Amino acid sequence: MKKAFEDVMSLFLGNIGGILLSLPIAILLARLLGPSDFGVLSLLLSLRDIFCVVTSLGLGRAALYFLARGREEKGYFSSLFFMRLLFGLIGALIFFSASTFFEEYYGIDRFALYAKIMSVDVVLSGLFSFFLYSFNGLSEFKRSAVMNVFYNFLRISSVVFVLLNMGVLGAIGGYLLSSFVTLILSTYFLSDLLVFLVDRLKVREIMNYSISAYFIDVSHTVANLVPLTILGLFGSVIVGYFSAAWKVASVISLFLGAMNAVGVQRISSKKSSKERKKVARKLTKYVVYLSSFFAFMMIPFSSQVINIVFSESFAPASLPLIFLSASFFLKSLSAGAACYLLGTGKPKPVTKSLLISALLAVLLSTVLIPSEPLLGISLVFLVVSCVYSLMLSFTVKFISYKNLLLRSLLSGIVTAVVVKLIVQILPTVPSVILGGFSGLFVFLTMLFLLNGLEEEDIELFSDLFEAVRKYFHLT
Repeated sequence: MKKAFEDVMSLFLGNIGGILLSLPIAILLARLLGPSDFGVLSLLLSLRDIFCVVTSLGLGRAALYFLARGREEKGYFSSLFFMRLLFGLIGALIFFSASTFFEEYYGIDRFALYAKIMSVDVVLSGLFSFFLYSFNGLSEFKRSAVMNVFYNFLRISSVVFVLLNMGVLGAIGGYLLSSFVTLILSTYFLSDLLVFLVDRLKVREIMNYSISAYFIDVSHTVANLVPLTILGLFGSVIVGYFSAAWKVASVISLFLGAMNAVGVQRISSKKSSKERKKVARKLTKYVVYLSSFFAFMMIPFSSQVINIVFSESFAPASLPLIFLSASFFLKSLSAGAACYLLGTGKPKPVTKSLLISALLAVLLSTVLIPSEPLLGISLVFLVVSCVYSLMLSFTVKFISYKNLLLRSLLSGIVTAVVVKLIVQILPTVPSVILGGFSGLFVFLTMLFLLNGLEEEDIELFSDLFEAVRKYFHLT
């Protein structure tokens, strides 16, 4: 169990490092570029991510699955790598060819030029994401975390290029630079697994697994990014507002991403059904508690957070921030169920839930966004997250979702009220810090009173501290 905590802590600290670097960079880019150009950049990145996922064929998840099965499975890596490279090049070519269409579709000046340059990152970013999956499959979580932090650190170059009056082109150049350098380093670290051979039998076995995983990635991407591309029809400024809210709300998914990555790997490595279910229950429990804490600390102060983090020119972003915080909280309920199904080699229920969510997201986007763009896209994410979690909860029934939800809601509401009172009584910067610590204390106390914490959970804090100490080699 302690080994699992060390793995989680590695990814957790890697994600923290990534957030601590990427969020300030996004804030600086938003301030320097303004809502309109920041919206253009966000739209380009969304299109890039869509093409990366569409051409991935689920090979990243396949790498995680096959490499997690043991060292004897490492022969699959070369076949996986060359397949991912080939499809990445195809995606980049299509993206480049479609650049003129994008400019006509959105009516944004120079968008075709931006898209042609960004097409290079379809290959670079796609391969880097594939390597991160591979590191996690090999249980090299610390290296995965370091590469994630380094990638986000190199994105500082985007800010430097923008400061040199290069505008959106400079921001794109920074993304290309960070993807290229980290890709070279990742290739070096995994070079011992790379042989210039492609095994046809392995390719067939890989495809049998990756196709189901592919629909998971595509559906997830459609549900998250297609609404944003539809929002782009109503102006890049609106996209800039929503992207700003998304950057802040993504802090809530910080621990969720780390736990999910480790959860699939740990469940895959367990031999008995009882052990797998135990991991899934624990995973859901901690992700829901942490997500609810951050959500209820974010929702009451949405307008203040946006004004402080960005500027008053981004004030409309406070509305989607509220809805996105609630959406991430609802989505956390499905964390354990999704990891359990993927870790036991049963991706079809997850695929089905995501496909329905993706179709629902597209349908709702076409209905809600045209009438009221910001409110419409916010409602889309809230409804889709709720439906997705409900579908998975009916599939994996051994997790006590109702108790987790009620405890989280009660604890979160009480915490939000207490923190709000503290900040209003003492409206200063120290009061915000005091409110944060008070909120954490109140939240944990409420969970304890509601029987949300067991003796085994109390021991968790000791294990986590030990993992942190060992991670940093503290004495």
